[in-house]
Amino acid sequence: MTNIEELMEAYYLERKVIFEYEHTGRIALNEAKKLRQTVNLLEEYALASDHRSFLYDLFEFRKKEKENKKRVSALFFDQK
Repeated sequence: MTNIEELMEAYYLERKVIFEYEHTGRIALNEAKKLRQTVNLLEEYALASDHRSFLYDLFEFRKKEKENKKRVSALFFDQK
């Protein structure tokens, strides 16, 4: 079984559990809806082909943030 197939099966099982809990009254309709939306978002992010990992995105953000601070500092403090 490939990683994508495993992911699809896992998301199917999550939706199945949400449905069963909703059907038996363990969770309310609006709570089930929110849970399904969360599963959909996770599935969308995990299956997107151009997404990198969260950590990579975080490091890139911090790197760009430092570069921007250096530029601002150079603009305001390095003027003669």
